[in-house]
Amino acid sequence: GEKSPFVGSSRFAVLLVLFFCNTIVYLVRINMSVAIVYMYRDDQEFEKSVVLSSFYWGYASSQILAGYLAARYGGRIILVCSMLGCGICTCMIPLNTSMRMVVAMRALIGVCQGANYPSQMILLSKW
Repeated sequence: GEKSPFVGSSRFAVLLVLFFCNTIVYLVRINMSVAIVYMYRDDQEFEKSVVLSSFYWGYASSQILAGYLAARYGGRIILVCSMLGCGICTCMIPLNTSMRMVVAMRALIGVCQGANYPSQMILLSKW
């Protein structure tokens, strides 16, 4: 059969990278929903709520700034920094599982992930 001109092109490579970025983002986003069952007792609903919502505090607060930074400095650098920051903060959680640390790291993960879609839209708009 005929080979598609799209497969193997630089556009296909960019879409593949963005697909994997989104996959990682969603895996990191939902991992605490699974882990929280083992981190806190059933009667600690307030603690669970704070930990789970802290991600969205950071996520909601960073979208506009991230879009501005991506437009100014380029989507690629902001996307790389956000994915790197997200990974580092995720790896920091098991080192200190106090509620303050977990909430702080989840909020920072949210800030980093808030840059994901604005950065991707800047990258895609350059085509």
